[in-house]
Amino acid sequence: MSMYIFGDTHGSVDMYKIMSENFVDGRNLTRNDYVVITGDFGVPFVTHGPNWYFKQSDKTMIKRLANLPFTILFVDGNHDNHNFWRVQTRQEMFGGRVQKLRGTDNVYHLMRGEYYIIDGISFWTMGGAMSIDRHLRTEGKDWWPGEMLNTTEENHGVETLEKHGGHADVIITHTPPSIALTYIDAYNKGKRPNEQFHVYNGLQDNVARYLDFIRQNVSYNRWFCGHMHIDFEIPQLKMNLLYENPIRLY
Repeated sequence: MSMYIFGDTHGSVDMYKIMSENFVDGRNLTRNDYVVITGDFGVPFVTHGPNWYFKQSDKTMIKRLANLPFTILFVDGNHDNHNFWRVQTRQEMFGGRVQKLRGTDNVYHLMRGEYYIIDGISFWTMGGAMSIDRHLRTEGKDWWPGEMLNTTEENHGVETLEKHGGHADVIITHTPPSIALTYIDAYNKGKRPNEQFHVYNGLQDNVARYLDFIRQNVSYNRWFCGHMHIDFEIPQLKMNLLYENPIRLY
């Protein structure tokens, strides 16, 4: 049994990361091994009609994912079809709620604020983030307001942690908490303004602010996230931001 954690895959754009031609270790994995994606999974992205018909590129990608030998787990990011996932069937797995991707038996959405036990390790998950490119997108087509947390999701996340003594061995989120920007900016040395990821038109990303609260009020051993499109470790926060290079957890 093993688990590898990857950054954003963005549907067909970056899904090559977990395909056998690039992910060499994955060739020898089984359904008892896990690949975790830290948001912006991106499949399906565009759907049509009341029955959520998939476009052909998503159908092709889903077939490829279903044929991979390992189990894929992901949190949602800001670039995921939130209207689609909001109405998908929920089931119990690992002690928490998940949603299986239609057309597969090995791809599961780890839902917001859920607590899981996988191979004896506890995980708390929270998807979502604010899109800073929303002005370039069309609501209901390639952008959805559901990218942001609502009060029910925020409360549920706190409640599940409280139920388990305020501790999770591993936290998986799409965006990092806002405090991480201090370290990222120092790393980038002004190469690009990462504040853009957490601020849009003067609005603060409520997901990142919520995760600040989580970080301050729970204990954890490791934290993995994506969203920022960099590979960067913050030892002070016990945090890894992922994009191109996966990390093997165990």
